Amino acid sequence: MGFINFIISVVALVLAIIALQRTGGMKNLRENVAEILGKMEQKIRSEGKKEE
Repeated sequence: MGFINFIISVVALVLAIIALQRTGGMKNLRENVAEILGKMEQKIRSEGKKEE
């Protein structure tokens, strides 16, 4: 049973690496995260102003 779990985890790891490479890899990850966090902050702040 442990061997099957190991094989499944290796396959999942390979699929995750392939998906990461297809989406652009680590090149723009920091920029994308910063952009998304900025958008979230603006949305939260605008919702806070509507409540007041």
